Amino acid sequence: MEKGLADVFFPVHLFVDGTLEGDADYPDLFLWLVENIAGMLHKAKVPFDDKHTADVAEWFCAVTKFDTSATSSAIALETEASASVGGAWFGTGFKLLAKLKSAIKGSKETREEMRREIKKRADDLVQLVNNFLAEASAALKAARKPARLLIVQDNLDRLDREAAIQLFKDSGEIIQRLNAACVWTPPVGSLLAPFNINRIFDTFPMPMISVRKQNGKPNPLAITALTALVAKRLEIGLVFAAPALVSDLILASGGSVRELLRLIAETSLNASVEGHCVIEKADIQATVKQFALMLQNALTPGNIYLPILAEISLHKKFEADLEHGYSSEAVNARRDFFHSLIAEGAVLAYNGEENWYDVNPILHYLKDFKVALAAAKMPTP
Repeated sequence: MEKGLADVFFPVHLFVDGTLEGDADYPDLFLWLVENIAGMLHKAKVPFDDKHTADVAEWFCAVTKFDTSATSSAIALETEASASVGGAWFGTGFKLLAKLKSAIKGSKETREEMRREIKKRADDLVQLVNNFLAEASAALKAARKPARLLIVQDNLDRLDREAAIQLFKDSGEIIQRLNAACVWTPPVGSLLAPFNINRIFDTFPMPMISVRKQNGKPNPLAITALTALVAKRLEIGLVFAAPALVSDLILASGGSVRELLRLIAETSLNASVEGHCVIEKADIQATVKQFALMLQNALTPGNIYLPILAEISLHKKFEADLEHGYSSEAVNARRDFFHSLIAEGAVLAYNGEENWYDVNPILHYLKDFKVALAAAKMPTP
């Protein structure tokens, strides 16, 4: 999408830091956004006054009462040292943002305290960031590049329920006030329910690619599409002993592109360890077994997880446990449990004429899952 819009937009692709994957909020995202835009403008050789970055950094410091005395001295020394070897391009503002980020990442208590203070001044923050975005757009225009910013905030789908509700429901109006085209990646709807994100955002669901149809039969169209995708990243004829082996990995991925890339990378490593010049059938089998064991370790105790997963595999849906009633606590607990299965990669979400689910195909390589599946198929006495 970014490549297709490159003539119209200047894209900024962001990832939530690993330490915040389950706990990101809009003050953090805005801080990361400013730093990344400043860095990408430099990378694109767009002249940009560090004063604009410093204005944002100094505002954050003032509002959160972040002690800048020692930080400013350290930054001055770093800048002087960098300049002496011709390496200074980031000014004080950018480096101060880096110090703020370290403070936010380093301590949850500090992070929450800083957020509380910033949220008291939400309107001021939005105005400040929008001023920064306007200056960035002006700099792009002066450099004869697309002046419209496209901000793609990736991997927010990894947020836990509390953080996701806080960001997309409670703060949805705030993040929509950014003067830029923004793409956000929220978690699956099952995690956010009963909150309907469509009431605030325009949404475009991105399910797994159904490499198998709902009846379990392979989907040739999807397999062909993913094979073409793999071919854009590597030379299939030089990497695989036979083109058909790519289909084996595609089916094992369940249509998850992220999982497919992991499978290819690990299979390539296994082939190297075995001294194979190309990926062979045995290398794929070793990788699938390895991934199955890792998934089994995550699904402990198996006597709890595997029967539930067997039912999902059979019926392509997740049923509520009526034994626990319909209390909000019971419903929330079941929803959180189901989302944990999706987050762990044990369950994959698909759609078509309706939303449906299936288990990770890797599970079918586990003896214990085969036993659970056979038990689930037995008629109820």
